[in-house]
This record gives sequence, C-alpha cells and structure tokens, in this order.
Amino acid sequence: AEEIRYIRSNEKDLLKELYREAFREFDSNDVMLSWVNNCRRTGLFHYNELIAGVSFFKFQIDKQTIIQVLLLGVWQEQKHKGYGSKLMRNTMESCKSIVLWSDHTSKQFYEKLGFIESTKIQELTK
Repeated sequence: AEEIRYIRSNEKDLLKELYREAFREFDSNDVMLSWVNNCRRTGLFHYNELIAGVSFFKFQIDKQTIIQVLLLGVWQEQKHKGYGSKLMRNTMESCKSIVLWSDHTSKQFYEKLGFIESTKIQELTK
C-alpha cells in the first residue's frame, strides 16, 4: 500500500506542513512557499498518508530532460527508513540530469544516491 504519485492541489497544505518540519526557515522564505505552489510535486504515500515529498522543476535542454530539485522532505518520525532515497530514485528515473543545492547536513544522503559535488555550481552561487 505504498505508492509514489503527484501531490494534488488539495494536498498542498499537508506538503507545506511536512516542509515546515523539515526546514526551519520555510515560513519566513517566500521562495520556498512559491516552490510548493508553482512546481511539480511528488510524494511517497503509505496507505494514502504522505511520508515524503519533493518539489522540482522539469525542463528540456538540447532534447534532454533536466530536473532541478528544490525541496525534499521526510517527516521526522519516518527518517532513516529509506523513504527519501526511494522518492529521489523515482525522480531520477525520469530524466538525464538532476541539479540540486544541498546544505552540508544532507550532503552524505545525496552522495549515497550517486550525486557528485560540483565546485562550478558553488562558484556560481557564492
């Protein structure tokens, strides 16, 4: 009874609650809020209960699908059970490349999924 699917408009408030728990600055960051409202949203559900969510942009460059992951959150009591990894792997299946920005606390998580740190991106964002 586990499924990964699009998060519907009427489920956005629940996704916002999840992100509030995952990101201290969520409510004070208008950009993060706009990502929930204006980006694609996918969730991992267990018996229709949202366990993890990801918000992202999907676009084409040179006929290749690129995804920019903006937010990934898992309810605190569900962390370290593989749900975030499962949701990211599902997201990764639908594209050629993924771009994301991560803080140092999440770096190891993304490295386990095969992501490589790029200093080119860091230079652009300093």
